[in-house]
Amino acid sequence: MILGQSLAHGQSPSRAMPYNELMILSFDEMEAFVRQKMAESQTHLRQSSESQAVESLRSALQTLLSRPDQDNTVARLIHPLRTALLQLSAFEDSLASLASEALSVLQNSRLPVELRATQVFLLENMMAELRPLLGQNPEAQRIFAQIRDAQIKIPPDVTRHRRMTGMFGTPDLSLIAKQVLEQAFPDEASPPRRSRPTQPKAPRPLNL
Repeated sequence: MILGQSLAHGQSPSRAMPYNELMILSFDEMEAFVRQKMAESQTHLRQSSESQAVESLRSALQTLLSRPDQDNTVARLIHPLRTALLQLSAFEDSLASLASEALSVLQNSRLPVELRATQVFLLENMMAELRPLLGQNPEAQRIFAQIRDAQIKIPPDVTRHRRMTGMFGTPDLSLIAKQVLEQAFPDEASPPRRSRPTQPKAPRPLNL
């Protein structure tokens, strides 16, 4: 498996790596990739390049969250990335920027359908990871509010691609975010509003 071998040997995939390529990778291949990116981050820190260290971890986080999580790989591998980013005070900012980027990519019809479909998985997995933190984490609340307020309309070609590739259903992300916030804050007429917008980064070209 060429793609799996590239991860295992430490070659970083495109930041725009699509879910239908990620889903065929084993847990061991994903774990090797995460470890490689964490080692890369440590190298940057030794070279006094904290921004590059954060970017290595953010790239790994984006790749991990973009993978369909039918086998619980995200939950099993996200902890070391979270810990490393928290030590750099960058976990919440990384999630916020990834959410903003995903929302922008998802609605850009000029981008390949598999790339846009990938953002649905990323946002699904992100909400699953952040949901337990809603009660005590303002940034988690803001990200949920951002997804809710985006009033996401999944394009038909994205829905069709997910169904044809893996029989994946397509959730109403904004509705889910709204319902989760209402459950977490039942006494509030309006759950937390989006604030402190994050400028999304332009996705790198997809190598097909």
